[in-house]
Amino acid sequence: MKRRSKAGVIARCGLLGALAIVIMLMAGMIPAATFCCPVLVLFLMIPVISECGGKWAIVWYAAVCVLSFVLTFANPEATLIYLFLGYYPLLRKYINRLPFLPIRLATKLLLFNAAIAAAYSILLFVLKLPELISDLAETGKWMLLSGIAVANVCFFLTDYVLGRFEIYYAVKLRKKLKF
Repeated sequence: MKRRSKAGVIARCGLLGALAIVIMLMAGMIPAATFCCPVLVLFLMIPVISECGGKWAIVWYAAVCVLSFVLTFANPEATLIYLFLGYYPLLRKYINRLPFLPIRLATKLLLFNAAIAAAYSILLFVLKLPELISDLAETGKWMLLSGIAVANVCFFLTDYVLGRFEIYYAVKLRKKLKF
């Protein structure tokens, strides 16, 4: 493995961070992208972890969170979802090392639901967004529970695709990007 210069690492992180902010800006422009854009930014952390290492990935995550709050707070829902779930690709490899599949799945489920509960608690009780409060008041209890179930299924699909993307990046995409 060849040695990486600090300037090269900073440049890669800066470029991928700028792309992450552009994607987060789209969440404010396209209403349906509120949940999609933070998930897309998760995929950008894979090259950061692979090329720059875990410590730089933590710095990258923090920088994207801060810039996301400053520049894209027109859509606080997407920003808070990324704040509470953006670190997941870093934790994913440690969670996948747990010995039993049911423990891994339960840990991922607990992490996801705790993050979403924290994000929506801040949105509802601290920021008190009137449109979100009215949307949740109009939604029935069963519809809300089915939405949570669908969100959990989508999270597990995202986790599966993240694993496949890590393999694809390591085998094919890394050579094309010439990192």
